[in-house]
Amino acid sequence: MDCGGEPLTLNGSASSFTVVGDCPTVLVSGSGNTIDLTRAVVTSIEVNGDSNSIQATEVSSIDISGQGNSGLAEMIDTLSINGNANNVTVSGDLAAAAISGNENTVIAGSDPVVDVSGSDNVVSRG
Repeated sequence: MDCGGEPLTLNGSASSFTVVGDCPTVLVSGSGNTIDLTRAVVTSIEVNGDSNSIQATEVSSIDISGQGNSGLAEMIDTLSINGNANNVTVSGDLAAAAISGNENTVIAGSDPVVDVSGSDNVVSRG
């Protein structure tokens, strides 16, 4: 699927999406989706739903709302998580993270500025 320089909305349940091209924003809605953004240029990602899996390269912002979502990226400027049991791994730099909820895990290749509320949240350098 090619964004063609336009915002992209992905709705589904247990669907798989591979995205290419220039995507200023990607909105993911639904549950159990697998989204590969590694061949796309993405500025921001918004995830609304549960049990979605997202892979990306460099992203300015990721906003996750829901439960049990997972994300893997090379670099994220700003990460926001609002929900429970979400897991995000950033192999490189993560500048800032805001986490609200319980049992969320963030592993980053740098030490981000962190604002955390809730219980059993983990932010670590990996």
